[in-house]
Amino acid sequence: MTPITLDFSNMVMEHLGVRGVDSERLGGDLADRFRAAHESVEAIRRSGEMGFFELPYDSDALAQAQELADQIEGRFENLVIIGMGGSALGARTLRDALLGSLWNERSNEERAGRPRMYILDNVDPGAVLDVVEHLDLRRTLFNVVSKSGSTAETM
Repeated sequence: MTPITLDFSNMVMEHLGVRGVDSERLGGDLADRFRAAHESVEAIRRSGEMGFFELPYDSDALAQAQELADQIEGRFENLVIIGMGGSALGARTLRDALLGSLWNERSNEERAGRPRMYILDNVDPGAVLDVVEHLDLRRTLFNVVSKSGSTAETM
């Protein structure tokens, strides 16, 4: 396991002005709080309780994801991800960071034939209907994400 390292250089006043952290505080109480948080995260990582820490190093998971991507490539116009809280937040964060929040507004050519991505973090029937009534369900892939498997979106 590769240890997690913390780099504070981009959060200090020298880079961010008044919105940044005073570098001098990094040697005092704030350093103690960072150290405690870091140790807590490291303990969780070492326990193996949360496998996502090791995902970047899991070549089998990457191979499985690539195999699935190859199987479904070009078959769907839409991807609907259904998850509550963090199960939707991760997908939304990655979509916005990698594709931009207006990904669905791009033409098929601009998206290089890749599907639009809709993220539902609420299983309210009205919210779901708002999305799915505008989609060709035969050309839509649904991905339900649940940490526990017992939340409402899995029903």
